[in-house]
Amino acid sequence: MRILLGLMTSLALGGTAWAQTTMSAPEAVVREQLEAFDTRDVARAWSHASDTIKGLFGSIETFARMVEQGYPPIWDSAGARLIGERAEGGRQIVEMAVTGENGREQVFEYTLIETAQGWKIDGVRPIELPGLAV
Repeated sequence: MRILLGLMTSLALGGTAWAQTTMSAPEAVVREQLEAFDTRDVARAWSHASDTIKGLFGSIETFARMVEQGYPPIWDSAGARLIGERAEGGRQIVEMAVTGENGREQVFEYTLIETAQGWKIDGVRPIELPGLAV
């Protein structure tokens, strides 16, 4: 009985904490793009890119090849967690620790801009944070 009560309490409190967690719109865009890459829905991942990024790569195929070859943890992520988020010069910076298929975690800094169509990813770069083993 005690175990059952403890389990029910844990689930109730855990559910409350989860329900209170909010995600910013820029973080949601990053997570949606990661999910799109995981399911190989490159068109959906492309839809989260800014016009600048789309102009730089020109096509969905070139974009997909660049991510697959240049950002393997993003192409095949096993999970992601938010490190931090901040506004910087009219842009939103989202730092995500992405766990690759190999189990190693790497931190990426996403730069997002707000457009008439919502938040769009305008750049991604790997970064190293002090004290984080990658």
